[in-house]
Amino acid sequence: MLGAHFIGTATSEMAGQAVLAIQMEVILTGGKRRLRPIMMTTLTTSLALVPMALGFGEGAEMNAPMARVVIGGMLVSALFTTFFVPTLYMALLKGSVEIKITVALLQPHDRQLEPRNRED
Repeated sequence: MLGAHFIGTATSEMAGQAVLAIQMEVILTGGKRRLRPIMMTTLTTSLALVPMALGFGEGAEMNAPMARVVIGGMLVSALFTTFFVPTLYMALLKGSVEIKITVALLQPHDRQLEPRNRED
């Protein structure tokens, strides 16, 4: 009985590690695919707003603060999208897999599933 529990524990932990490895690969692949479009959008928008942020011309000093804020927001959102979101996602997945493994280990392994009698 103890041997069966140990095998069930080892199998659950190995399955959890395999799931995490696959999920890590998916996150890295998605990050590589999305990096170029995110950087292209951020750079084009930021570079297009540079003249407005510098405030050339009459009345431009009124729009310059808005352009600076938009440029800063685009740069921060690009950093969050490329680094923070995948890291947070991986941390949540690790916690989710650990919870599932713990629940699987707490459930008795030697109980057989019996068919239910349905009364119609």
